[in-house]
Amino acid sequence: MSYLVKQVLLQSRTPLVQFQRFRGKINIQRPQKPHYERARVTAVTQPIYDKPPPEKNCFKKALKTDTINPYDKIIAKEVFNWLEHSKMVGIFHLNPISEDELFKIRVALHRQNITFKRYGKKIIKMAVDNTKYEAIVPLFDSNHCIVFSPEQNVATLIKITRKVPQMLLLGGILENRLLSRNEFMNFANLPNLQVAQAQFVSVLNMAAGQLVQNLEAHQNSFVNILDVYAKQGVSESGDATPEVSVEAASMEAEISAKESKITEVKDSTSADEESAKLKDDKPSSKKSDSEEPKE
Repeated sequence: MSYLVKQVLLQSRTPLVQFQRFRGKINIQRPQKPHYERARVTAVTQPIYDKPPPEKNCFKKALKTDTINPYDKIIAKEVFNWLEHSKMVGIFHLNPISEDELFKIRVALHRQNITFKRYGKKIIKMAVDNTKYEAIVPLFDSNHCIVFSPEQNVATLIKITRKVPQMLLLGGILENRLLSRNEFMNFANLPNLQVAQAQFVSVLNMAAGQLVQNLEAHQNSFVNILDVYAKQGVSESGDATPEVSVEAASMEAEISAKESKITEVKDSTSADEESAKLKDDKPSSKKSDSEEPKE
C-alpha cells in the first residue's frame, strides 16, 4: 500500500503546459505606457482629495536688500590704496593649490619686497568702480590672486612665478598703465633706467660729434690738399720723394688747371691794358708831328 502511495500520489510530474515570457525583463522604475483605453480608465478612476488649508504664519519673510557691509568698504579702500601706491601690480589666475605651497610662495615674494594678496570680485569691483583701474574687473571672474610692489621688480616676479605652474599671469599695471601678458613679459626684458639713460646720452654725444665732424670736413680736406701740394713741390726740388695717392694727384691736377686758368686771365688782362696804352699814345704822336712844320 505504501508503495502505491509513493508511486501514485507523491511522485512529481512535469506540467503539460508551461508559460514563458518573450518580452524580456520588466522595468519597474520605467514601466511601459499602458493601452489608451486602459490609461483613460485609470485616469477617470483616480480619487480626488481636498486640498489642505494653508498654514497661517505670524512671521513675514524678510526682503533681501543689497546692503553694503562697512567692513567691505574698509577692505575696498585698502585695495585702492595698494593700487595707487604700487609701481608694479601683477594679476594671476590661481589654480587649485595646497596651503603649504601657497605659504612658500608668500615667503619667496616677501623676501623680494612683493606683497601677495587675495580679494573677492565684489571687493575689487567696489574698490575700482568709477576709477582709472575699472578695466581690470573682468580679470577677476575666477579664482585669482594679486601682487603689489613699490618697485618695478618684473624680472624677479616672473622668475619666482615660473617655478609655480598653478599661477598663470593674466596682466599687470606698471606706472599707472594696464599691460597685457605679452607686454608685461616684454617689459621684463628691457634694461633698467640707468642703462637706458646711458644709451640715450651716448646717442646724443654721437650726434654732436657727427655734427662737428661734418662742419670741419671741408676745412680738413682743404688742409690735406695743401699738404699734398707742398709735399709735391718738395719732391720736385729733390729734397724729398713722398708717395702721393691717386686722389691727391687728381686734386693737384685740378689745382694746376685752376692756376693755369688764372694765369691766362691775367695775361689777357695785361694784353688788353697794353693795347689800351698803345691807343692812347698814337694821338699824342700825331699831334707832335703836326706841330713841327708850323715852327
